Amino acid sequence: MRLLTNVIHNKRRKIEKMSMPWRSILIFPKISTAIAIQHVGEHFDPLVSHIRPHISLVFPFQSEMPDTILIEKVTQIISGTSAFPAACTRLGHDDNGYIWLEADQGRDTFTKLHDQLYSDPVFAPFLRRDIPFQPHITIAKVNQGNTDKIIAGIKIQDLCFSTLINAISIERVAANNDSDEFAKMNLISGKQH
Repeated sequence: MRLLTNVIHNKRRKIEKMSMPWRSILIFPKISTAIAIQHVGEHFDPLVSHIRPHISLVFPFQSEMPDTILIEKVTQIISGTSAFPAACTRLGHDDNGYIWLEADQGRDTFTKLHDQLYSDPVFAPFLRRDIPFQPHITIAKVNQGNTDKIIAGIKIQDLCFSTLINAISIERVAANNDSDEFAKMNLISGKQH
């Protein structure tokens, strides 16, 4: 009987873990080139129809933490952060076929936010040590051998943008990969130079 109870308990745990929501913390910048970015993505990014252009701060993670606690925690961590200018003006890529718009202006602030979030005990267990943090907007996922060819065909001037980052969002990732932005926390506004 005890063995049967353990088996049932373990099955329940697996089901509960599978039903835990996937969430992430990210920035949806207001950018004039969003349509051009999505146009490139329509050809090369399988997730383009599921989520608008974004910069991830905390990669998707599964947790039993209630949304309200998650919102409170993120709000607390970012409480001293002011809105900041950002720009993406060049392409980057990796050996796995991902192509992105790399953040150059604002890079240090994106990195600081990423580090602050992951240094908190709530998010620390979810840190992806296998992926070095590089603030960017993914625009394509292609076969590794095609990366250089695809990059050569992209008109970077159509995709570059500069904007003011004034909010951080939390999303749920649905089973079909759709993004459900359920919280948006504003950064401190002030005079921008």
